[in-house]
Amino acid sequence: TFGSAERVETAMRLLGRILGREELQTDAAGSFRIADVPTGQYDLAIRWGAYEFHQPGLRVAAGEVTAAHVSLGTGRIALQVVDTRNRPVPGVSLQASPLAEDGTLLLVHDLTDRSGRASIELAHAGRWHVDAKLGAGVDGRVRDVRVVEGATTQTVLRLAPFGVVSIRVVDAARRPVAGRSMRMEQVGGGFLYAHPTDAQGLLAVPATAGPWRIEVQGMSEERQLMVVEGRRTDLEIVAGADLRQGTARNVPAPR
Repeated sequence: TFGSAERVETAMRLLGRILGREELQTDAAGSFRIADVPTGQYDLAIRWGAYEFHQPGLRVAAGEVTAAHVSLGTGRIALQVVDTRNRPVPGVSLQASPLAEDGTLLLVHDLTDRSGRASIELAHAGRWHVDAKLGAGVDGRVRDVRVVEGATTQTVLRLAPFGVVSIRVVDAARRPVAGRSMRMEQVGGGFLYAHPTDAQGLLAVPATAGPWRIEVQGMSEERQLMVVEGRRTDLEIVAGADLRQGTARNVPAPR
């Protein structure tokens, strides 16, 4: 249940198609209404801050009021994300998700702080899964976190081995080339990551340890890099030159 005068965003989906979005304000009882909904069976999505609620299979009939109840708990998950050497990892995207017996799905999103820690509040009692994602293909999961109402559950999530890829694109005069689209793909058909270079011609991203293919917009060749756990792989590319001749080196990744 929400508090009074809270702003919530809603979306109604029919057969996978979004029929409408609204931003609403709850009343003194923490409730809100969506009026003039055509008859049918809907999936209702509600976003409130870092929380997302998904209620599938709501049947709306003519002249009737269909009720959907959102329940928040008093439990808390105190989480720390670490690498394989137990060092804290900041800036990790987290998604916590319990699956309720009635089919209602609650998702909670957060980012770890400089000490690799995050706190997931208002969790209701039961089993939770916490998924972590960072950069290009770096992930981890805690599969069974048991939450008790009014209590804090401490847990540690360990990421898969990863390093950092740092690619700099320059022109023939060694000036940075900004906005050049980069594509990274795990060898073997794994994770795909695409992002443009920044104003300094740089793309720096954590990546799962192992071989990666690098493609640069406007260049026909591709380059393969080996990402080493705990190290930074630097690659400098001269736009218009042979990508395979780009220079690469591994150095200790900054912590």
